[in-house]
Amino acid sequence: MKAGLFTALCLSLTSPATALAQSQASDAMAFWSEQRRGANFFNEVETEQRIADAANAGLDFIRLTPSKWRDEAGLGLFGDLSTPYEGLNPALTAHMIAMLDAAEAHGIKVVLTLMDMPCMYGRQGDDPDTAAALWRDEGCLDQAAQAWTDLATALNGHPALVGYNPLNEPQPAPALAGIDEPGENFVAFVAAHQGSAADLDAFNARMISAIRSVDETTPIHLEPDLYAAPAALPAMAPVEDDRVLYSVHLYPSWLYGTHRANRGRFSYPDAMPMNWEGDAERWEEGRLCALMNPALEWIDAHQIPREQLIVAEFGVSRRVEGAEAYLSDIVSCLEGHELSWAFYSYREDAWDEMDYELAPDAPAWAPSRTDEAGYRIKNWEPTALYQLLDQHLTPEP
Repeated sequence: MKAGLFTALCLSLTSPATALAQSQASDAMAFWSEQRRGANFFNEVETEQRIADAANAGLDFIRLTPSKWRDEAGLGLFGDLSTPYEGLNPALTAHMIAMLDAAEAHGIKVVLTLMDMPCMYGRQGDDPDTAAALWRDEGCLDQAAQAWTDLATALNGHPALVGYNPLNEPQPAPALAGIDEPGENFVAFVAAHQGSAADLDAFNARMISAIRSVDETTPIHLEPDLYAAPAALPAMAPVEDDRVLYSVHLYPSWLYGTHRANRGRFSYPDAMPMNWEGDAERWEEGRLCALMNPALEWIDAHQIPREQLIVAEFGVSRRVEGAEAYLSDIVSCLEGHELSWAFYSYREDAWDEMDYELAPDAPAWAPSRTDEAGYRIKNWEPTALYQLLDQHLTPEP
């Protein structure tokens, strides 16, 4: 799509709710001045009903991604990601604005996050070749920056927005070098790639510049390498923008927390995986929370207010042993540090392993019915797992 046509499209898509957006956007950073609690919305079909349900559940905000959405031709927000980026998908842009309007109407805020972008397809770069392309080619970074300029222009500082997250779980080190944990190899990788397309600091600077060229006020949420691991945050440089937040994801053990990987081998806290061979050990009290220390120390060392550090994802399969104790320890840790957080995930339609309103023994892909808007409704109930979250989400009378 040519630039002139895109500008005209953005003007035609501007909804009544966005008309006063710029004058209200200054409130977006103030939103984060106190602890907030939210959830992730990584759905294939997004509907106003799910947004209304989340607001009624007491959520302060949602992390909304359009990356799984597809139009009737099977194309995503950025079109065909295997070809050069030409502009936003008009139908999905209109739907995104409609969902933001719905969030504003129901009194819930939104952090818009991307799991994919030009040169990075397969939903979050699960294909190693496409994940690596973004970090190898400066031309891909140019396309990604243009995509964020177009997004920020189209959304026009929408009053529901309290954050732009340029990329969910960045992964230059895993994609290019197979490095997926902190240590000497990771430190060496970061040093060796300074100034290249795989320089995450440079990527962040490009995306910030793109967004700020059209939106000076909406907060921007940046994530470190290694899929946003807290231990990777010290490898990032803080940016000179006082409307930036730093976002990490707390998933200490994929082998434990994912049912298909666990296969009944591990439990929390008595038998946590030590390695990929399946050896296990007991985690002492406090070990889980201590995984946040690198991020907390980095924030404090750079004299960044603690409210600008958020834990944007955490969760565990509802079907693994010890899930209740595990989730309880994470929530207690984040509440103790008074950090804003968002659990994964709220009533997701694409993957329900971490849908805590389903019974722990409910099968994967639990039976559902679909309403007229495409919302998959399941047999949700107030489980013990969900109660751990709900006690913090529902305002006291």
